[in-house]
Amino acid sequence: MPPELLRLYLFEIGIVVIGAAAFFAWRFGGNGDDG
Repeated sequence: MPPELLRLYLFEIGIVVIGAAAFFAWRFGGNGDDG
């Protein structure tokens, strides 16, 4: 696997993981005032 492809792959995974963590923290963290 070329290094740039590996870097892109890890970058995509990082975005998904961070996005999911941020979503769960926002949704279930008791930090939202949306009722």
